[in-house]
Amino acid sequence: MWKEIRMLLLLVFLPCLSVKAQIAAKDQIDQLLSAWHQKAALADSSFFDDLSENAVYIGTDAGERWSKKDFMRYAMPYFRRGKAWNFKAAERNIILHPSGQSAWADELLDTWMGPCRATALLLKSKKGWKIVHYQLSVAVPNELMKEYLTLNERKDSLNASASAKVVEQQLQAYNKRDLNAFLETFSDTVALYRWGNATPVAKGRAELEKLYGDLFESSPNLNSRLLNRVALGPKVIDHEWITGRAGQEQGLELLMLYEVKEGKIISAHRLQAFP
Repeated sequence: MWKEIRMLLLLVFLPCLSVKAQIAAKDQIDQLLSAWHQKAALADSSFFDDLSENAVYIGTDAGERWSKKDFMRYAMPYFRRGKAWNFKAAERNIILHPSGQSAWADELLDTWMGPCRATALLLKSKKGWKIVHYQLSVAVPNELMKEYLTLNERKDSLNASASAKVVEQQLQAYNKRDLNAFLETFSDTVALYRWGNATPVAKGRAELEKLYGDLFESSPNLNSRLLNRVALGPKVIDHEWITGRAGQEQGLELLMLYEVKEGKIISAHRLQAFP
């Protein structure tokens, strides 16, 4: 009970803006968001100036959670080519905190993807209002949800097939001891881990090249026999039996968990220690 009373007292005594000041603040935010979308439509790179330094932008894809720096790295090539995106707000609601220092907004947007919903968190700074969090989502009509789920299942199946293909290419290159073809299946920033260990055994292609270059050189009879493979979206698990490692007669049974993104293996977790 006393906790609730203290909260009520806190709300009562918070500094509040006058009605006039609230209207002015909401107008500023409304103009900021409209201008922000217009900057993207014009591929004006000052678009990024309206984001705070610690801003987070969440896109429509499940993997699109970007810091400002990462978002700029992704989007800047489009801005440089003069072709960004054109979002127009059909509806916007703004809620101002009583202190006048923060605000929430939600928008219904007309986009090339169809109707989208977006939410924004803004904070007032010495340089004016800045967007600190923005989340975009595609608005799927309820009557189309079954079709959407079907497409999503098909996408997962296609992703699994594509991911398995990359892992298979890696396995074939491994058995041929073709170092260049092997490395080509990995991203530049790939990380290799022992299962359950957060510290990578090797990170980046240079370290991978040293690790497997030495293995291929010392293992003329190296071979990995695939016992089983399970692919689920971007993740692939291989159950392997490896012989001929560094001239050893004894075989090695292991599990490998690969994660694939944009046609490259970005991480690999191994149940056994790396060679």
